[in-house]
Amino acid sequence: MKFRFFTALIILLVIIVLLKPQKVIAPVPVTVWGYVYMPGGSKASGATVTVKGGGDTKTTTTGSDGKYSVTLSVASTPTTVTVTAKKGEYSGSASKSNVEGVVQINVHLKKSGGGGGGAPPRPSKKPVKLELYAPREVSVNSTVIVKGYTSPARVNAMVKIVVEGPAAIAFENYSKTNNQGCFNYSFSPWTTGLWKITAICKGNNLYYDASATIEILVKKRSFLTLNVDPSVAVVGSSVKLYGCITPEVDTVIKLYFSFDNSTWFNIMDVNTTDGCYELEWIPNLYGLVYLKAYWNGSSEYFGSETYNCLKISYRRPITLVTYAKPSTILAGENISINIKIKPYFENAVVELEFSRNGIAWEKMADIILDAEGWGSMEWSFEDAGAYVIRACLRKTEDYERVCNFTVVNVIKPTILLVLDASGQPLAGARIIIKNDENKEYVLSSDGTAVLALKPGSYEVDVFWENKLIGSFRADLGEGGIVIKSLGGTLHDLPSHQVGIRVALYDLPVLVFDDDGMPVLGQKVELISAETKMEGVTDEKGLVIFRNVPPGNYIVTVNSIEKSISIPDTRIVYIRIERMNLFGDRVKETMFYAIMALIALTITLVFLAARKS
Repeated sequence: MKFRFFTALIILLVIIVLLKPQKVIAPVPVTVWGYVYMPGGSKASGATVTVKGGGDTKTTTTGSDGKYSVTLSVASTPTTVTVTAKKGEYSGSASKSNVEGVVQINVHLKKSGGGGGGAPPRPSKKPVKLELYAPREVSVNSTVIVKGYTSPARVNAMVKIVVEGPAAIAFENYSKTNNQGCFNYSFSPWTTGLWKITAICKGNNLYYDASATIEILVKKRSFLTLNVDPSVAVVGSSVKLYGCITPEVDTVIKLYFSFDNSTWFNIMDVNTTDGCYELEWIPNLYGLVYLKAYWNGSSEYFGSETYNCLKISYRRPITLVTYAKPSTILAGENISINIKIKPYFENAVVELEFSRNGIAWEKMADIILDAEGWGSMEWSFEDAGAYVIRACLRKTEDYERVCNFTVVNVIKPTILLVLDASGQPLAGARIIIKNDENKEYVLSSDGTAVLALKPGSYEVDVFWENKLIGSFRADLGEGGIVIKSLGGTLHDLPSHQVGIRVALYDLPVLVFDDDGMPVLGQKVELISAETKMEGVTDEKGLVIFRNVPPGNYIVTVNSIEKSISIPDTRIVYIRIERMNLFGDRVKETMFYAIMALIALTITLVFLAARKS
């Protein structure tokens, strides 16, 4: 009985439990977003992202900006979320706890570790040091050699050279390293100012990029003179030290004296006026005194110095003057060297020597002065350079040895070759060289002109048939001549020669009749505002005008005119009607013959009418 009771009780409890309402738990949304990054810090697009948390898992792919976003359905919050990302051989993961609502989780990828048999890890790149060496200051139009090397040595690597100059000048070139990782590059700066040279060596899978920059200051040369009057003085007497500097600048010139040409003592600093200076000096010294004038230069010009000497004695001084005329000559050209002493004494002999570019002295001649103390001689130098001529009066019982100096600049002639459009020498063309004074040259039969030009900048205009056909700028310096085209084509020729090709063209004119047959002996004129050219057709009905400058022209045959433009027109065809072939005089004769025939006909008609 008890058993039945307990069994009924259990069944009742089960029914009560089954009939009791159950609590339903709804899922909770959690939004997870973030970015996936590559090892270098860039955002990883297209990476596979798996997000797990709260019993739910979602997989997505990052966009082009490396961003992902998913929404999990979790049983309850807060919960823990883990994000795993992978792209190629790179993978990474990140997680956060106590997450609810919206959370940002970023993942940074790393290169996956390889197991046995996998490819070995790639070696890390090495940094490269690149250094450049070049003179800090150079003269304009000189050759600048830039040397560089890489450390560690990059063998056979291409190095990009970028050169930047003043006034927006910029150009680039390439050089290759040798087996020691060294390279060279040279160029000639043609204007003054600050130039910047940058060398760039691109990296590869073993080396990083490397670059270096160096700056050079391009200057012009300056020239300084120092004269002493008199060159032999008496102790306590006044001596004038004077000279000029090129360029003509207002600056400070430092004057020094020395007894041994080694240790120098300052006399005074003097100011220039219009580039020249002067100082009255009373030396309380005795013997041979060396003198020096020095200018330290500027940002545009190099400094310069020059020397002279002064003989100071207790005897009566003698003055020796030496000068060369002209002071600048072409190689091989004669120069007149003149000497004067004061006071004159009998049997005075002056020894002449020269030194080229500061090299050892070479004997020229001994000059016996005339009764007025004058002497002169002709001399020529075959090589270009700066020559110092020293004249020394021989020592006598009454006079000490006295020396005086003068400088002669010898330059090579510049040969200018002008070619027409077909490469033939343009004989007879006129060239005008414009600088302080304009010079005009006429080309010889071989199309050349020998230009006697001093170093400097010039404008070159080429004329043909009174028409300007080419303009150029020529910079003549110590290293030769550099020409920039302002309207023409340049050609490379040997040193101190320049080739210019100008735009001249050949124009054929073909004259034919109504049947297409060539017309012989027809006069053809080619006329422009500046010039007029004439020709006569040959048996082929052809006349060719040679070396025609560009421009607008009128071609005239008898009364027929045709307007053309050179170089657009390559050939001119002119058809002449038969009546035009006879010319104006034949037409006039035919006109009078017809008029006479008409008059005769009228007369005959009149006579016939009277008879009737």
